[in-house]
Amino acid sequence: MSKKFGMMKKIYESILIMGIMALLNSCSPGKKITAEQIDSNYPIILVKAKNVENKISTVRIPLVFEISKHTLKEIKLLIPTGYVYKNQYYQRSNWTSTGRSYHVEKGILKENLPTPPEIKLQKKEFVFYTSHRPHYTKGDELYTFFQPYLNRMEKERKDTLQISTINELKNGHRDIIENFLEGDTILIKIFQNRDIDAYTYPVEVK
Repeated sequence: MSKKFGMMKKIYESILIMGIMALLNSCSPGKKITAEQIDSNYPIILVKAKNVENKISTVRIPLVFEISKHTLKEIKLLIPTGYVYKNQYYQRSNWTSTGRSYHVEKGILKENLPTPPEIKLQKKEFVFYTSHRPHYTKGDELYTFFQPYLNRMEKERKDTLQISTINELKNGHRDIIENFLEGDTILIKIFQNRDIDAYTYPVEVK
């Protein structure tokens, strides 16, 4: 009786695995992963210029993606992530990399180095910090926006400062955050065995 039960269990498990694979393949033919940008609740980081007085050199904006795979085979995220800056404040004609990237474990950010993180069947959050280097001059909208933060950094003797989230900026400075992100593209690269695949996604203001 137990031997028969064991055989039936193996048959059911095989049918279940085949069903899952068929469902995954039907959802996204030809694509190994699904990546969807979601709302970011992480702070934007301002970096003060080292050789120029009273100026922000870099704005690190956290973009959050939920990523899952469509196969039972092992797939890992390839670091660094590619990025094209085509926004109003900072433009580069070629692909470059984002800044640091993280995956989320139990609500805590874990950097994706030195070991590339594995992509699972279940959706998992990945956070990619950009490295925007805006061009601005005294008196324009970015100068006015940055000035209170620069004053605070000077007072607290800080080189970096965490400020609002993307959604918080949308409520008070919508034009600023839209000008930083609209037109940009992110390139998410993965590898499976020796194969490398890359997928591009237009960056959303979220």
